[in-house]
Amino acid sequence: MKTVEEYLHHAAECDALARKAVSPEQRDMIANMADTWRMLARQRKTIILGSWGPEAPQAASNCDAAALAREDDRAG
Repeated sequence: MKTVEEYLHHAAECDALARKAVSPEQRDMIANMADTWRMLARQRKTIILGSWGPEAPQAASNCDAAALAREDDRAG
């Protein structure tokens, strides 16, 4: 299973590709893919936090919550 960081990396790659897209349709499609990767990252974080119970703070730091927040801000 991928880590939160891997999902966010894929989102960043899609964002870069979307900026280079030659048509609005391509840009929108790739931007939607980036949004999907960010959604998967949030879901993965939720799964990690839910499965760790009392150890959730350590699990949260392992999934780089700050990186996820930065991606959410960029997606704005």
